[in-house]
Amino acid sequence: MPAQIVPASGSLVLSLNIGILVGAFAGPASLGVMGAAGMPSFLAVVGTLAATVAMVRVLRSAAPEDTGVAQPITAQGAQTAGVLHPEATAPLRLPQAAVTVALPDGENDDGLAGDSGRQ
Repeated sequence: MPAQIVPASGSLVLSLNIGILVGAFAGPASLGVMGAAGMPSFLAVVGTLAATVAMVRVLRSAAPEDTGVAQPITAQGAQTAGVLHPEATAPLRLPQAAVTVALPDGENDDGLAGDSGRQ
């Protein structure tokens, strides 16, 4: 069903943009009407509405007789497993330290003289 991919993604983009437009005005309006409880109440109403629409669509439509062969589709930039060519990765070469720091006698690299402070 690759022919359904473009219309489905177009519908998703359209519903996203409608939600952005309506939510930008309805969210602050619910805060103005109901105070601090306005935003959680608004989100509860939107969630309930979405669940109701989903349930009505599931109950009204019959299950398809033949769903066809599943075709995996990955998003661009999604992590996928693969095998690299053996020559694709070069060994990591770190630059040599140009400066050598000499510590005075009796000092450790943590700045403490001798073993004081260690357990």
